[in-house]
Amino acid sequence: MRKIYTVFLLLMTMTSITMYGQSNISSITPLGGDDIDGLSKVRPTADGGYLAIGDTRSGMSGDITIPGLGSMDAWVVKFDANKVIQWQKVFGGSSLDDFEDFVETPDGGYIMTGLSTSTNGDITGANGEADVFIVKLDSQGNKEWSKVYGGSGDESGRDIVLSGDGGYYCLAATDSSDGDVAGNANGDPANVWLFKIDGMGNIQWQETYGGSQADNARDVVVDSNGDIVVLGLTSSFDGDLSGLTRIGLIDAWLIKVDPGDQSIISQQVYGNPNYYTLPNDIAIDAQDNIFVFGMTVFYDYYYYDYNELCEGWVIKIGPLGNQQWQKLIGGAMEDEISAGYLAPDGSILACGHTLSSDGDIPTPNQGSSDGLLLNLNPDGSIRWIETLGGSAYDDIFSVCTSGSNIVIVGRTNSNDGDITEPNNGLGDAFIEIGMDALLSIELSEFTGQQFENSTQLNWTTISELNNRGFEIQRKTGLDKYWFCNW
Repeated sequence: MRKIYTVFLLLMTMTSITMYGQSNISSITPLGGDDIDGLSKVRPTADGGYLAIGDTRSGMSGDITIPGLGSMDAWVVKFDANKVIQWQKVFGGSSLDDFEDFVETPDGGYIMTGLSTSTNGDITGANGEADVFIVKLDSQGNKEWSKVYGGSGDESGRDIVLSGDGGYYCLAATDSSDGDVAGNANGDPANVWLFKIDGMGNIQWQETYGGSQADNARDVVVDSNGDIVVLGLTSSFDGDLSGLTRIGLIDAWLIKVDPGDQSIISQQVYGNPNYYTLPNDIAIDAQDNIFVFGMTVFYDYYYYDYNELCEGWVIKIGPLGNQQWQKLIGGAMEDEISAGYLAPDGSILACGHTLSSDGDIPTPNQGSSDGLLLNLNPDGSIRWIETLGGSAYDDIFSVCTSGSNIVIVGRTNSNDGDITEPNNGLGDAFIEIGMDALLSIELSEFTGQQFENSTQLNWTTISELNNRGFEIQRKTGLDKYWFCNW
């Protein structure tokens, strides 16, 4: 029996919709001193500006207006809405120190996490070769307290989020089984380490997760139920992963943890057979859908060109852990997604680097690595992709939005191409803002005509000529609308 579908079309005149067009970022201005500097994360702040964190080796030179402390310092820079530096600070000791993540705190200050190999300066009570380094700042960047955490091995702070009771959940990688990590049954090699601190940095509880092989921590979020969702990667088949069916050589590992007793509520791995799946970042939406950003590397015993086997990877996971879609992004060379951000228009922003000049990459590579910025539709299809860089190494480490603006930070070693000014040193940080990237599109006409089992849609826009299309949703009976095409 032939099924007949009736399609109802709403005719719209002078209707306005909004979506992110291109980023409106066409160039990069270096920011740094006479050595190597980089910014690894940026987020809008409550006062309308931006805070960015990273590391600097430059000391007081160029744009770095404060004395350095050691070989590499953890670096915090506060910008106003126009990228003007309001203040900057460095933290650490005489060795290597770095910030990986931060969150704005309810009191208007900031708390950041990273790693430290120092034993002096801001570091007291160092435990091992490298410790988790956490610093609490007030709204002006003044240090309220700093502490290090770990055991006799190596630890590295990956992420920190608010716990909702005045404290913080901290995620780290560890290969210790003593000190603050006492009770780690798996020990060396690395495991996922989750611990909670109060508002003054005192540990309230801690737990490790993993097996006998290398496992690592990447990112953490809190879902609408207050459960802790941990992103890691694993190559283990035992320990906490016993009974879990592995997929590839290394898999992305998602763990949901009960904050009360730190037990595993649920866990799942994601990836592809014969691939190393290397996650970098996680985001969660209001419906508890999880988005993971990273890269996949195909392993071929007879093919050793690593660059030609790497693709950027984005995956959407439903609230119950079911994979909804995954997207591989790139060309014939190395491509990686470093971070992602859920935009206000429902789309997905992601960033990283690319060595490719084909496939999904729309422009020829300008150097050894170009910064990569892209926007995905809710179903994972590509809305647009841009690259930025010059003839040397360029990378975008973080992206966010503020109002209608898109903001990126990263590192550049180039002095040409999209780089507007010479580097201050061997490699500079950068922050760029794409102003008014959220487009308001006016439709003057929208019509449709049914042809047997298909429907042809036609539209005319007034304010924007290069739109790619619209998201199409369907509804049957009393069901809610569901995405069906683009």
